[in-house]
Amino acid sequence: MLAQLALIARLAALAEAVAELREVQQRAAQAAAARRAACQLHAVAGPRRPRPTRPRAQTAARLAAQDFPYPPRPGSPAPWAPGPDAPARPGPRTRLGPGPPTRRGPAR
Repeated sequence: MLAQLALIARLAALAEAVAELREVQQRAAQAAAARRAACQLHAVAGPRRPRPTRPRAQTAARLAAQDFPYPPRPGSPAPWAPGPDAPARPGPRTRLGPGPPTRRGPAR
């Protein structure tokens, strides 16, 4: 009786291994088909045209300047700049949300 149960368990493990092997084979076949399709698409598409190159910005400021049509006017304050009566530095920030994490478990 015990030998029969062991054989049944081994048969179940073998069936599971066969099912996994079939899934792997199916994925491999799908990957091969995708690879063939990609090769065919590349062959049909022909040579790639190079993308137009832009001169590379040397600094972040120059990179940002490329996105704006007009340079800023000298002497005019930025709209986000603080006014003349604003404090030089902001005050301390107040905490939002829960306090710091607390230790869990028995106290020592």
